[in-house]
Amino acid sequence: MKSILIGALTAILAAGAQSSEAERQLKAAMNAEMMNGDLQAAIRQYGDIAAKYKTDRAVAAMALVRMAEAYQKVGDSEAIVIFQRVLRDYGEQKEAVAMARARLGSATASGSGGSTRQLWTKRGGAPYGPMSPDGRYLAFTSYEGGGTTNGVPNVAVHDFVTGADVVLTHSRNPKDHPTRTGRAFSPDSRQIAYPWVIIDGGEVHSEVRISDVSSNGSAKPRVVFRTEDRLEMEDWSPDGKWIALQITRKDGTSQLVLISTADGSLKTLKSVDWTGSTKVYFSPDSRFVAFDLQVGERSESRDIFVLAVDGSRQVPAVTHPSDDRVAGWTPDGKHLLFVSDRNGLPGLWWLRFEGGMPQGDPEILRSNFGANVSRSLGPGRSAGLYYLVQGGATKVSVGSLDLASGKLTPGSSQQFMGNIYPAWSPDGKHLAYSTYEHPRGDNIFLTVRSIESGQSRELRPQVKYPRWASWSPDGRSILVEAWDIKGRAGIFQIDAQNADAATVVSGADGERVSTPQWLPDGKKILYLYERRALSEGAILLRDLASGGESEIIRIKTLRNQTSYTRSFVLSPDGRSVAYLTSDGTSAHTAIMLKTLAGGEPRELLKLSDTAFLHGWTPDGQAVVYGRSGRATGGGAASTDVAAWLLPIRGGEPRRLDLGESFVSQVQLHPDGKQIAFWSNNQTGEQIWVLENHLPTLTAKK
Repeated sequence: MKSILIGALTAILAAGAQSSEAERQLKAAMNAEMMNGDLQAAIRQYGDIAAKYKTDRAVAAMALVRMAEAYQKVGDSEAIVIFQRVLRDYGEQKEAVAMARARLGSATASGSGGSTRQLWTKRGGAPYGPMSPDGRYLAFTSYEGGGTTNGVPNVAVHDFVTGADVVLTHSRNPKDHPTRTGRAFSPDSRQIAYPWVIIDGGEVHSEVRISDVSSNGSAKPRVVFRTEDRLEMEDWSPDGKWIALQITRKDGTSQLVLISTADGSLKTLKSVDWTGSTKVYFSPDSRFVAFDLQVGERSESRDIFVLAVDGSRQVPAVTHPSDDRVAGWTPDGKHLLFVSDRNGLPGLWWLRFEGGMPQGDPEILRSNFGANVSRSLGPGRSAGLYYLVQGGATKVSVGSLDLASGKLTPGSSQQFMGNIYPAWSPDGKHLAYSTYEHPRGDNIFLTVRSIESGQSRELRPQVKYPRWASWSPDGRSILVEAWDIKGRAGIFQIDAQNADAATVVSGADGERVSTPQWLPDGKKILYLYERRALSEGAILLRDLASGGESEIIRIKTLRNQTSYTRSFVLSPDGRSVAYLTSDGTSAHTAIMLKTLAGGEPRELLKLSDTAFLHGWTPDGQAVVYGRSGRATGGGAASTDVAAWLLPIRGGEPRRLDLGESFVSQVQLHPDGKQIAFWSNNQTGEQIWVLENHLPTLTAKK
């Protein structure tokens, strides 16, 4: 459909648009929509164009079609109104009318009911939810002292009545803080439960804590449960008695459990796969929990189950070859809501329940729940369904670069949306990158693109979340950091043709083995080993044949380092390694250089900003790194993250002008004339609510 629309647009403009300015504005709006993924900005621009150039009916009609397309992507029924307007008012515009009629047919099909509205856009922090039952509060993560990379996560809520953001916890200690995700509101919306992590030496402890939302963080939280295992908060029962959690034990097994809010006692409901459920929801009468599970080790699809809280029985509620994910219950408890892609688009469905048993077949409520929906936040008491839409996009860009000027050649850039972590093959003929299956980002596979033909193919190895691709010197395999099908972190060697995966390094619980890189001889690799509890790690050299290892350098890792930051890069000749070191308690970092043969490391650059390492220039004369400054007078990191060249034999760093405000994983082509990088143009997560989508319900007494 995109190619048809672009072709029709080109023909219309070529036939005689009102002016070159109309063409420029329409292309800018299309760029906002398709390249940047900023649907709200695109909708505004299309509307302005349709109004400004209403006498140029070809341009106006196409702007309206594009605006309706953008509305349809976020699941807004306004798309139907606009498509109908095109049919009614622009009958002579055959191209636009044909597209409007085709899209209107799918939009008005069964399951198009309800209306959507945007509640809030959050920039900075991470609004993972949930919404409170009364719809007043949204839980999100605030970061203290350094932004999302080096800041300490804290629990916060946005109050939709006052419009204020309230931080409820105030830790600045990277060894004593709440987790980034997992919150649950009490039935009366007055309290919030969350997991808390305490790192003591090499041991990690977890707690379930409860705070009063109205306390503004001044009241001491109540600790209701302690464990040495990892916790993921799910839901608070409507009767107030239980909190549902998923626990990952030290042996790698996972369980769905209930914690008593009265005395902290634990009730185990079910052992589950390490991937667990995307969400767990109590039924309104607190008698059942609904959750989804992965169908099998070799499948990304999920089925939905309902389990009695008293443990008496479990029933398969939704079993289908499609990917089905639980979204909550209707307020009367008579229907289970779920999102399914069984009709091609992510649609909202419901299934009738009675006595804890499914009745009949699922029915569709909304055929297009929004292609950009990244997470459901569950239903509120008013029967509205809250969800997140990711504004903007993440993409891999490829272009021609003039190293002397540090600028991209105009018009040379190509973008591949929804991708991350690019890596050139040794001969420069292929580019590998990690691809998100869909906006939820909970499934990632590898894509290999031929630079000569432009053709791409998918590699789906039997590992989870492959990233940080590193090609072998002979181009036959790719090293990645990933997790195996049992949830064990490690480094894996992926066959570049058939995607067979072999374990190279396994990490134990509490350890991370990451960012693997080949030595030029193809017989050894470097990788970073971390004990995250200690905020320290080591760059290790591993011989693949013998399995023997030696330590190259021990480093302090960046506190709360994210998966988007790289701590070291190997020089093209394989003789030296540039690495980042930190004092472990601040954002201050230094770029160091050390030879693998031994000797003392040498400081190349000290920064007060957050730093990221990307790679080297092909001649080995400069290190490519990234840096982000802080916003003036604030604790949050600036959104401007630039790439820089640092000469290793002296000289001032030089900024690369890549035309993006946030760039990462910058990789120079072996010929030094092309560049690939990941850029993040995400503009914040938008909070939406879907309303009036349910047939008339009988209120539960």
